[in-house]
Amino acid sequence: MLTVFQIGEDRLFLETRRRVLESMGLTVLTLNSAEEMLDRILQLPFDLAILCHTVPAYRRKKIGAAMRRVNPAAPLLLVGRGTAGLVADGDAAIDAVVDPDPERLTETLRRLLQLKQGTKPVVSSESMRVAAD
Repeated sequence: MLTVFQIGEDRLFLETRRRVLESMGLTVLTLNSAEEMLDRILQLPFDLAILCHTVPAYRRKKIGAAMRRVNPAAPLLLVGRGTAGLVADGDAAIDAVVDPDPERLTETLRRLLQLKQGTKPVVSSESMRVAAD
């Protein structure tokens, strides 16, 4: 089973997203602070990390850098409606910006996890906006 870290500051967003992710068969570890995530990524293996748009940019940069040191192959997503414009140069570690709509989120996650596992993706790339765009 694949493990996903999610971090954010809004408990309602986190709980809703946790339910969507668990419905996909993923193990979800929800963290409420950057400090907690930085501590956990050193202790627990993970396959993917999701940052909520509620995490400030300076914290995203710190989290992204730490993630890349520990697990460079794990995708890092920023989830939030209209967040593509929020991704700055310091967010270079973010692999994709994803709309929080459950259907779009699950399509994007399936695609990213299939790529990570080396299988052919079954969804179109139109559902994913890469941070570099």
